[in-house]
Amino acid sequence: MLKTIASDFLMKKFMITVVALLTLGATTVFASDKADQAGAFLQNLRDEAVEKVKDDSLSPDERSEEFKALIARNFDIEDTARFVVGRFWRKADKQERSDFTELFQNILVQRFLPVFEEYAEAEFKVVESKKRKDYFIVTTTILTPNGEPANLFWRVDPKGEDSFRIKDVAPEGISMRSTYREDYTSALKSLKGDMTEFNAKLREKLNKS
Repeated sequence: MLKTIASDFLMKKFMITVVALLTLGATTVFASDKADQAGAFLQNLRDEAVEKVKDDSLSPDERSEEFKALIARNFDIEDTARFVVGRFWRKADKQERSDFTELFQNILVQRFLPVFEEYAEAEFKVVESKKRKDYFIVTTTILTPNGEPANLFWRVDPKGEDSFRIKDVAPEGISMRSTYREDYTSALKSLKGDMTEFNAKLREKLNKS
């Protein structure tokens, strides 16, 4: 049986984090032109996300597909999928890798779309964006439902001349990539690294949700 993806505390933090995509819009301080572009990327993503989740003309299935496409375009899904299964990725064949990447993306959609829809109005502030080697760390705060601010850190990687992808999100400095990796690699160890069986269990869990 698969472990819970993360503790309740971490998942609540993560939910607050992804809601931030819908509420960007405050004054931003950036360190350079490229960092400014990284902030603008998040701003544009926020605008598109709000448009999708608030579009009453879409059916639930259509909204889910739109949200999935949004994640595919703006998150580095393949790299994250590879990271969260660690060394087991190298042992998996092409089909197993493809299946897992698709399943992982669906897991993100199924888990967080309802949260986006419910908490789209959360107060959010971009604090700064700084260059770190070949990527940017965007520091933000968000007002939680109980009124307490939470610090959020986004790793945004450039992709090409004027494009970006979100690589990681760290509420209070806790990397979500690392949280998923701990859970998934533990589950795979219990399955003796059988990626096909692991995918089957993920698919079964998705279908029951």
